[in-house]
Amino acid sequence: MSKLSHSSLPVLILVGLISAALFSLTFVVNYNISFSNGHWVWTAVLRYVFTIAILVVILLALKGNAYIKSLFSVFYHHWGFWVIAGSLSCGLFYTGLAFSAEYLRGWVVAATFQLTIVFSPFILLMMGYRFNPWLLPFSLLVLSGAMMVNWQNDTGLGEAGIAGLLPVLVSALAYPIGNQLVNSAKTAASLLSP
Repeated sequence: MSKLSHSSLPVLILVGLISAALFSLTFVVNYNISFSNGHWVWTAVLRYVFTIAILVVILLALKGNAYIKSLFSVFYHHWGFWVIAGSLSCGLFYTGLAFSAEYLRGWVVAATFQLTIVFSPFILLMMGYRFNPWLLPFSLLVLSGAMMVNWQNDTGLGEAGIAGLLPVLVSALAYPIGNQLVNSAKTAASLLSP
């Protein structure tokens, strides 16, 4: 039996499942914090404090101290780009989700955020990428699912509905924009490297 590498399909699927479970858990945490009169800023900030700590530990274990230093060097030399891309793909993305939990149930926020799947192909087009048109029916399926969840939850266009939905929609747009900025920079850097 061959040894699994960190890039093998079963390992990637396992990492994806664990990531999805932890990400789903954050919607429950957001909702519980909002019901215990905790402020949404706490969950947004603490999420990234814990994320950075976990990533630093993992990268130290897998890549070593020199790799961490090189990451800080890349950030230092291109801090403007990283602040913009990070503010979109992390800051604005999660701030919207945490804020929405004040007004909507966690499962409604999670289902509505799936609209990022609908927005992503159009963001790719705007950034000069192409996508297969056969993805559009799946995007329409996700769109109809998000609409049904909000209809079933009677989200509506009242103050609570708008305060809950609008930040999720902003998050669903910000996340793929920030990620594609990073992907474009990574592609450009790989083309420029010798």
